Amino acid sequence: MSTHGNSSPNQARVLVETLRPGIDRAAVAYPKPLVTVNCYLLTNGNAAVVVDTAAAPWETKDHVGVLLAHAGVRPQEVTAIVLTHCHRDHADGAAALQQLTGAPVVMHRAERFTLAEADERSRDSGALGAWMVSHGVPYDMAEDMAAAFRWTAPEAGIKRTLVEDGHEIQVGSSRWLAVHTPGHTPGHMCLYEPVGGVLVTGDHVLPNESSNISVRPDQPYDPLGAYLRALERVLALQPVLCLPGHGEPFADLSEVVGHQFQHHAARLDDVRATLSNGSRTGFEVAAGIPWVQRSKRLADLDDRHRFLAFGETLAHLECLEARGEIIRQGTDSVVWRRAA
Repeated sequence: MSTHGNSSPNQARVLVETLRPGIDRAAVAYPKPLVTVNCYLLTNGNAAVVVDTAAAPWETKDHVGVLLAHAGVRPQEVTAIVLTHCHRDHADGAAALQQLTGAPVVMHRAERFTLAEADERSRDSGALGAWMVSHGVPYDMAEDMAAAFRWTAPEAGIKRTLVEDGHEIQVGSSRWLAVHTPGHTPGHMCLYEPVGGVLVTGDHVLPNESSNISVRPDQPYDPLGAYLRALERVLALQPVLCLPGHGEPFADLSEVVGHQFQHHAARLDDVRATLSNGSRTGFEVAAGIPWVQRSKRLADLDDRHRFLAFGETLAHLECLEARGEIIRQGTDSVVWRRAA
């Protein structure tokens, strides 16, 4: 494995390395606990594919350009820019890279929901806050939570190629398969190379953190159920090397996925327990659950993490509803109760 860091103040935040022949990574420093956000370069012969462009809250120098130079790839040799999903920490910079390379930006078709959400939140319409209020969040808190998680609009001018599950992405003579893994976003996808047993996991499976699975307005139903099924699917691939969207590459997918199953099973039990004594709003359920390694309550979290915790709570409620264990009542004011 070859690596090099960069000595300038901006580039010191980027580590570029060769993971194995034909797979290089730019690891951009990111706030804890995620540590890095990763951009991968897949090469074979004269073909190259960039997977996720990677962006951090602070400015970094041209880490994609540094990555291409590290691998000896010219911009015109890039044949595709693949996004595992359209959250800005993975997708910002894709428009500029497309302009430089002329390569298509490839994403799963269902990421239209993520793009629509980003567009809606960038306009500050108040719809997100009103939706939270309908689930029991106090009005002022809902406004603060929505403001803390406001997005910028999707990058303009991108020519997108929308694909389905099973789509083949050619990198020279090698073949990478798009594996639809919804949950973190509706159109999240992993990439799998069966000959080498390599899986780009994006944010579907992270080595040190649980991927946030949240309910959002106007998104597909039961994202947690979809996520758990997708975990089973990637387990069946039995990869030998996993390349996550954040953190370090890892080998033992079964161990990491096992922790995810345990985490969500415990959270489902938490939700069941909060509903054992009657009906509750989604906000009341979230307030009754321990967070951050079971060390804090919802009131202890900042607005951004409170928003994530609230969305995750709704995901667990919907999962139990889909299983027939609980019932949702109301629309303008939603409450949940155990099924008879």
